[in-house]
Amino acid sequence: MFGLGKMRSQRDILHAQTKALEGVAKTSRERFIDQTLEQVASPKGLAISFAAGASTQCEVANRQRSLLLSGARREVLVLLQNQLVNWINR
Repeated sequence: MFGLGKMRSQRDILHAQTKALEGVAKTSRERFIDQTLEQVASPKGLAISFAAGASTQCEVANRQRSLLLSGARREVLVLLQNQLVNWINR
């Protein structure tokens, strides 16, 4: 009546297809995780990880150095300005 049997069979087919695709997705995710772990644990992966970490550390060190120089530059300019004002006021 009203095509309910046909709708139910279509629903069952879609449900079975969905379950099959979920299984494929699960195995694909597991395979991806295994491959990623293998690559990271390999000597090549470790070297890449070390290089990425070293470049990040160098970038942080350069940023800190520039901040320190910037702060020191401001302090020197303020000191010179104060000395100039004191010299002029004499």
